[in-house]
Amino acid sequence: LHAELTASLGLAPEQVLVTPGTDPVIKALYQAYVRPDDTIVTIDPSYAMYLIYARLFGANAVTAGYDEELKLDVDGLLAGIVPGVRLVFVANPNQPTGTIVEHDVLRRVADRAAEAGAVVLADEAYTFFAPETSALPLVDEHPNLLVARSFSKAGFAGIRIGFVAGATE
Repeated sequence: LHAELTASLGLAPEQVLVTPGTDPVIKALYQAYVRPDDTIVTIDPSYAMYLIYARLFGANAVTAGYDEELKLDVDGLLAGIVPGVRLVFVANPNQPTGTIVEHDVLRRVADRAAEAGAVVLADEAYTFFAPETSALPLVDEHPNLLVARSFSKAGFAGIRIGFVAGATE
């Protein structure tokens, strides 16, 4: 599975870790990077577990929202990424809004997060509905960017398989 997956993604084997879906990736990132009173940044509304894990791990959460036309407050998102932020979560496509974060915005988020010393997770659980939005082409440009996917939204919920990918380092 790992060999076929990395070949299909065009990534080196050491860039991909097979996981039991994306939620264990999110939890592992909290376990590895977040301590009480650390800060995470995410979009709201989005996948509820980002904020639930923030509460469980005693982290502060900074969120950026949408206007009435479901346009993301990109400036607000970027403004929240300051030194001391540990993690930034961007579900793309987002749920429940179905909105897309374009590559130029993801690049800006990853750059800002790198300056702040933060890791960015592009959560692509719904990328099968908009494959052109995938951040996988950006992982080699941004060592602090990880991409997680689950195959559950593609019709394979029962097998609980996903992956996380990033730069070799």
